[in-house]
Amino acid sequence: MRILVIDDDVDIVRLQDIKLKKAGHEVWTATDGISGTAAAKEHRPEVIILETELTGRHGHDLIRGFKKGRKKPPLVIIVSHQDSDEAIEAGLAAGADDYMTKPFSPRVLAERIRVTAARNA
Repeated sequence: MRILVIDDDVDIVRLQDIKLKKAGHEVWTATDGISGTAAAKEHRPEVIILETELTGRHGHDLIRGFKKGRKKPPLVIIVSHQDSDEAIEAGLAAGADDYMTKPFSPRVLAERIRVTAARNA
């Protein structure tokens, strides 16, 4: 599966990159909204793992852009420190397909990717 990870926490990006590649996925990374948007246009990922609080553009705006006008838009899974009901509701309302809070287990994230992809197949 082609996966794009967008997060401004370099350690989180590195961890996800290693774990997802080890699981057999093709992975690209970005550490801000602007480079994340460019990477999404260039690589056309099937899944985007996204932190919503980013430099350059807010994650909710990115989600709407990723989903707009695409016949088969990428699945978007938010992985964020924001754990309030309001933050989760806003992320899902913006078009996210799933929402996880940090800290997270890479194994649980991999399972969430699998389940979300199967549900949307």
